[in-house]
Amino acid sequence: MSDIFQPKNYIRDYKKASDAEHVEGVWVHPKLLYPHESCTQEAVIVALSALKVQLAVNNYGVGACYFGPGNDRNKSMHIKGNEKQEVSDQLIHAVVARAALHAVGNMTQRGGGGSGSPQGQRFVHGIDMANVRRAVFKVDSPFMAGLLTKDGRAKMRRPGWTSSFDKDEKLEDPSWLDAIELEIDRLASLGLEVLVWHVSEGETTEAAAVMDGALWEIDGDGDYDPGSD
Repeated sequence: MSDIFQPKNYIRDYKKASDAEHVEGVWVHPKLLYPHESCTQEAVIVALSALKVQLAVNNYGVGACYFGPGNDRNKSMHIKGNEKQEVSDQLIHAVVARAALHAVGNMTQRGGGGSGSPQGQRFVHGIDMANVRRAVFKVDSPFMAGLLTKDGRAKMRRPGWTSSFDKDEKLEDPSWLDAIELEIDRLASLGLEVLVWHVSEGETTEAAAVMDGALWEIDGDGDYDPGSD
């Protein structure tokens, strides 16, 4: 089974990512706080964004996961480099991808008590998520899309693979692939299929807005206050 989300298979007259804000039947875009009463929420869509930032002599990785407006799972992430280890594009994208998978896995898990019991419910956007079957990760980075797909990870493990960030750049740390596969397997054990929605650059606007807010937490001297997370 393919792990690539094909919006045209679900969304009539699909042309761009914003067309998925509301679809009769099953899909609800994270921009909408609640689905229309005729909709069944069977998927959660998480938008992801990541960026390497160079300020003065310091370098940072900044990223974000966006679950929806006002959702308490929306989060930004910071990684600060030092003289011994520089933050790379690969590193911050891997951190964000794994964090998003882990966050979905930490939703209240199903139990044997049925949808009316706390053990049988998971909540996102204030909606009972007991019927959720898919976690769709919306990304505009080829590298992050590769991390989140089985075929992409297989290609990264092959000799001669090079990064989309630099044609001469090899995979920095193969253990990232193992860690991400563990998170995907965890979601599968909860009955959740992981799909990747690879959009054009700039179409992860929701997560980018969260990330832009995180950039303001780093001042002009390149200092970052961890207490602001």
